[in-house]
Amino acid sequence: MDRKVRALVRAGRIFEAWSCLHDRYDTRVRRFVAHRRIESEVDAVCRDIWNDVYRSLVVREAETSIPGWLVSIARHRLGLVTTSASAVAVALVNAATTGRAPPHESDLTVVAAWLSTQPSSTLDALALRYRCGLESDEIAAMLEVSSDVVEDRISSAVAELRELVGDQRFSRRHAPVSSSRGVRAVTSAKPRAHPRL
Repeated sequence: MDRKVRALVRAGRIFEAWSCLHDRYDTRVRRFVAHRRIESEVDAVCRDIWNDVYRSLVVREAETSIPGWLVSIARHRLGLVTTSASAVAVALVNAATTGRAPPHESDLTVVAAWLSTQPSSTLDALALRYRCGLESDEIAAMLEVSSDVVEDRISSAVAELRELVGDQRFSRRHAPVSSSRGVRAVTSAKPRAHPRL
């Protein structure tokens, strides 16, 4: 989240934080809503969305990705399904491993640590794709970049995660697992469907 907005929220200056977000993102939020509602409804829906944003700022800080957080609020107001923030890590593991097995706890730990090191540009693209389910052209419109840039950010991130998670899975695959009989055993897992990128 933008440092200025975070600082304002921590200082209890909620309206100023809300105003910063509104000034920066209102046009993009309206564009998102306009694709899903008739013109006569856009103003009312956007007003409700920004009221929801204000209420969210009152009770807690926004999530790491401002665009992803705003779109998740908008999707909720529009009655659309939004993936939980914690499910993003699961989706990323599936993307990085082509869904060969259910995510292991260590996979999610690796992803969480990796996400904490990424720039906001990468986090925004991943949140909008894996939490909000947006296509590249809509992500591009929200972030005000080209679709090619969006695809590059996402594919580069998934490639990097594939190496990290792949190393983890290789280590676990070759580590002995003791069964109740004292014999080494390796459990198999059902394959999962590969998420659409």
